Amino acid sequence: MKYKINKFPILIAATPRSGSSSLLSLISIVYNIQKFNEPNFSFIGWRSQLTNLMNRGIPFVVKLMPLYVSLLKNIENYYIIKLSRKNHIDQCVSWYIATKLNIWHRKRKERNEFYVDIDNDLIKESIRLIKHQRSLFDNLPIISDLNLFYEDLDLSESENIKNPLPSNIDDIRQAVINFYDNVTF
Repeated sequence: MKYKINKFPILIAATPRSGSSSLLSLISIVYNIQKFNEPNFSFIGWRSQLTNLMNRGIPFVVKLMPLYVSLLKNIENYYIIKLSRKNHIDQCVSWYIATKLNIWHRKRKERNEFYVDIDNDLIKESIRLIKHQRSLFDNLPIISDLNLFYEDLDLSESENIKNPLPSNIDDIRQAVINFYDNVTF
């Protein structure tokens, strides 16, 4: 990992489909620390647990989407990484495919060719969600220690890999492009 982090705990504030799970995994491996992947979805009392770990000086890394960052206690004590994507169209495409397949990350490479049906309503909803999350992200009232973009990350040492693309990826991308400018959140 080319970025040296010298302060713990670490917060990854990220937009969806920005490689945040892979970055979380990589940081956890490189620094040999506990990771919390969007704990707001997995257990009640997550804020208290993180505060307890912080107060005991136990290093960890946590990934949160913009809506939940403001709920974190003692945010000024975190090393903050803001992670997003440069390419908003590809971000929407990625959300659409992950939602359609209900596959959010992969641990190993799959070589089977596959096709994803185009559902215009779901494409519009994917665009709406990504635009909303990006707006929340852009307006986060935090000062980051490091700003990263998915397109610039080297995640080759992460336990997660990029999802393979469907055979009709160009058709899906074109559908997103066709609707993108007219969809609001």
